[in-house]
Amino acid sequence: MKIACLGDENTVTGMRLAGVVNSKVAGEGGCREAFMELTGDAGIGVIIITERLADTIRSDIDKWRHDHTFPVIIEIPDKGGPIPGRTDPIRDLIKRAVGIENIAAGGRDRKSENYQKEES
Repeated sequence: MKIACLGDENTVTGMRLAGVVNSKVAGEGGCREAFMELTGDAGIGVIIITERLADTIRSDIDKWRHDHTFPVIIEIPDKGGPIPGRTDPIRDLIKRAVGIENIAAGGRDRKSENYQKEES
């Protein structure tokens, strides 16, 4: 499966340098067409899109997520940083995939505390 990126020039350049070959620079005008092209490629398993561009085609992204499992769409901040008030999309994606919040980390902390108490 391939990874694709849809974003501003700086984001796409960074992704290309990281090895993401299927990358498209898009502004607000061409974003919908580029998104449809990427989602139509059966070889793409993950599409990374900047939050600001995703907001311009929010209804298309929401409909795609509702109707399809793949490709997975991940929203990332662009060079301007995260949009204020937004939750971390990667964390939300993991919570949806696993179905729980990070219980394992909380359990580890409690166990290590108990372990230290028992040793004393």
